[in-house]
Amino acid sequence: MFGNTNNSHVEMSYNLANQMTAALGKSYSYDGHNRRVKVAGDGDTRYYLYSQSGQLLLSEDNGVQTNYIYLGSKLIAEDRQATTTFIHSDMLGSPVARTNSTGRVESRRHYQPFGDTYEAPNDDIGYTGHKYDNDLGLSYMQARYYDPVIGRFYSNDPVGFRDVLSFNRYAYANNNPYKYVDPDGQDAMITHMKNGSIQIDIPTKFTGPLATKQNIQAIKTQVSKKWSGTYKVNGKNTNVTVNVTDAKSGIGPKNEVTLLDKDPASGRSYVQGNKGEWNASGDNMTSGMVEHEAGHLMGADDQYYEGTGMALPGHENDIMGNLQGTPQDSTMKEILDSDRNWTKKE
Repeated sequence: MFGNTNNSHVEMSYNLANQMTAALGKSYSYDGHNRRVKVAGDGDTRYYLYSQSGQLLLSEDNGVQTNYIYLGSKLIAEDRQATTTFIHSDMLGSPVARTNSTGRVESRRHYQPFGDTYEAPNDDIGYTGHKYDNDLGLSYMQARYYDPVIGRFYSNDPVGFRDVLSFNRYAYANNNPYKYVDPDGQDAMITHMKNGSIQIDIPTKFTGPLATKQNIQAIKTQVSKKWSGTYKVNGKNTNVTVNVTDAKSGIGPKNEVTLLDKDPASGRSYVQGNKGEWNASGDNMTSGMVEHEAGHLMGADDQYYEGTGMALPGHENDIMGNLQGTPQDSTMKEILDSDRNWTKKE
């Protein structure tokens, strides 16, 4: 769906980039990464600030700020007006309870399969960890707006369709919210195999002047060799296989990486959200950069000091803290726990 629409309660205007720009007398503004950063209208102005990986870090509503605190990829607390509230989420990343500093439960929330709540909704982080807009009655999932009442998006899946099950480009998580989570159309697909092993696929489209067959194959080989292995998962030695695969249209994660013959404008190779620019010239392909950036595509964060590049304590031998390092159990746990990845069972 490109253009304007309504749901009998709200009339929504869209621009050519398929972004909602107006509804209920309010205007919506986005940054260059398609993330909503401002909502203004009816005497109310709200601002939003995100991390490099797309996590909501701060919101400001008419001067009142809320800071969102994460442990890895999991939201664990909110800090508003010097009051900290601790967040307890279910396996899908949906907050189900909030407690104060003494441990007393301040509120609970119960979700129906597609995200509608039995309690009155709040204008805050909700179903699967996404921001709920109380005025619209929709969840803002960055790439699209989602209606939990009908289990449908208000714009189509930007990555297209592939098969019968994914033909409906407005459907949520292949119409199976118990098996799948639709974060924001990015990162990796994690499959828990029947034999107890885990398979992680990183669907990626490579473009750019150095996106040659040789370089793409080298990336696939290096990432699989570096990241595949045995990890301690939930106290058990678990075989994990990691593969960079060709991105296809349809429901599921999809990443885009541009392979350049020089450093990006940012000054170094990077991944931001589900897009990245890598300097694939010279010895960059064998420096550990490829394997490190692949970690970001799976939802792993940097484990070094931004200013000095020195690894954080405990991550001296970790690929996310040292390009010459290897993936650690803690890093794999971060990936497996990340609500930015799709997860399913074989």
